[in-house]
Amino acid sequence: MEAGPADHPEEVVAELVALAAAPPNPPEEVGAAEAGEGEEKSGGEGGDAEKGEGEERAEVACELGCEHYKRRCALVAPCCNKVYSCRFCHDEVEHDAQPDVKQKHKVDRRAVQEMVCLVCDARQPVAGECAQCHAVMARYVCLQCKLFDDEGLAKKIFHCDDCTICRVGPRENFFHCHGCGMCLSTAMRDHRCHQESMHQNCPVCQEYLFDSRSNATVLKCGHTMHVQCQNDMIRAHQYVCPVCSVSIIDMSATWAQMREVVAMTPMPEECKMIVRILCNDCNQETDTDFHIDGLECRNAACGSFNTRRV
Repeated sequence: MEAGPADHPEEVVAELVALAAAPPNPPEEVGAAEAGEGEEKSGGEGGDAEKGEGEERAEVACELGCEHYKRRCALVAPCCNKVYSCRFCHDEVEHDAQPDVKQKHKVDRRAVQEMVCLVCDARQPVAGECAQCHAVMARYVCLQCKLFDDEGLAKKIFHCDDCTICRVGPRENFFHCHGCGMCLSTAMRDHRCHQESMHQNCPVCQEYLFDSRSNATVLKCGHTMHVQCQNDMIRAHQYVCPVCSVSIIDMSATWAQMREVVAMTPMPEECKMIVRILCNDCNQETDTDFHIDGLECRNAACGSFNTRRV
């Protein structure tokens, strides 16, 4: 038997969602500018193009590219030799929308060697500037990540050598946690670290967290998930980590309400008994009075109702 927290009224849920999205409980999080890995970087902010006609063209806002990135080039996928604006466009067609399971595949950006200039349609090796018309491919170019983003400077994208990918900045707001294996917000320096916690799937939506474009956060227990998934859980009155069942937000007000409910509804004599419970929040076993509405942890430093019988 497991006793869980009572439902919050809708206005309280909205407040909890707002609190869950703000530091320090949980703190701010970082999302990937574009998923990818690599080992060498060239280009960087502003690309690797020389000053001149190409740079002047880069000063004009780019209307080319796709819904994911504004850029003046498309990538040639080495896996199928097809041209797509970016890896997301490729994967949406060749993996997500591909009906034949045997034909499903995703592009490995590290293996991309060619691009097509969207200004002059010239196919050529990947570079920050077109070899034929000298158009600058984007204002932000990272040849390690094969990332071209004309809005990259506005996003303050930076490359993390430890993550080996580019991330949305600004850089000074983040630090690389070698335990978690990922860049985290500086507001999370005191987080509970789990080894390689970001190198796994979100426990709610099952998307791989490390290179996800959606923001992720570290819960109080140290497990990780998308911020949006956490907020969706709170709106659905789910307040525990789906991995370890530790409360993901401060539940002290709810436990106080449940204590009042238990005090006002005594159990009949035939149901009065002492039961052994395990608290999901403090991980301690204690003996407590049985009650149909909840089993309170008797650890003086805890008092949680997020418990289960053992």
